[in-house]
Amino acid sequence: MVPGRDTVWLEVTHTAHPITKDTSLSNGANYGFNVNAMRIVGNHSIGDKHPDVAKLFSVMHVDVNDISAQNQLIKNGQNTMVDINRHVDAWIKAHQKTFDGWVAQAKAAK
Repeated sequence: MVPGRDTVWLEVTHTAHPITKDTSLSNGANYGFNVNAMRIVGNHSIGDKHPDVAKLFSVMHVDVNDISAQNQLIKNGQNTMVDINRHVDAWIKAHQKTFDGWVAQAKAAK
């Protein structure tokens, strides 16, 4: 399913989250809960010893639609390491310019 095409977010008129107090997004939408996000985290020593890796982690961004598509492949049975490596290779090929840009930025930070 593609967000915005096959699905829509239901919005609320006000935030009722007991801790956050305000869950409004910068685009004016309010879903009533905090948006989930995946982030790469690592020990500070990794960044100190490998600034190229830290830079790569800081510039990488995979669109949620691409993540959803890959999750669907896994759900449909393409869930072996061979399958997942094929998914990765296909994503890189489809986004080669972006991927190469990430690698170039990471190498420049070394």
